[in-house]
Amino acid sequence: MRTTFFLRVALVALTLAFTANAQMIPANDRVRVEVLVVSDNDHKDIGKTSADRVTQNRTFTIKLSGKQKSPETRKLKWTAYGRNLKTNAVQPVETGEFKLELAANGQQTVEAKRFSCSYTPEHSEISKSGKGTKSVARAKKVEATGVKYAGYRVQVLDGGTVVGESAEPENIGKPTPGK
Repeated sequence: MRTTFFLRVALVALTLAFTANAQMIPANDRVRVEVLVVSDNDHKDIGKTSADRVTQNRTFTIKLSGKQKSPETRKLKWTAYGRNLKTNAVQPVETGEFKLELAANGQQTVEAKRFSCSYTPEHSEISKSGKGTKSVARAKKVEATGVKYAGYRVQVLDGGTVVGESAEPENIGKPTPGK
């Protein structure tokens, strides 16, 4: 019995040691963040190919919940990211900021402005040379171009401290260690 007690105490001590380096945020300051991504795509046919020019339209509906704070010093920042199909680099496409204004019930819903990403996937263009029955069809490879939607990061900040966050995928927009 004593051994179990000491093991539990040791486990708690280790847990506290590992979390001591993490920022301690008072529970009353934390904000829960839920993001609903509303999307629609527009396809435009590219002549002489089977590929389409794709425009991705996105809007974020962001639901926040937490305790009101007086005076309110927290703000919400959101960033949408896209992948450049030529360089494969992830880059910010659109950003926005809102002041936190939680209602008496601790809820707030905001809608970010609509933004778009456009791209053309890698495809082949077909051209014909020659006339009549002696014409030859040739395919020329065309590289992908444009920016394709890649994800989002939404943060609630109190000064420089993150008190609420949501991201999809989880690591998007975070600095890569060693870079």
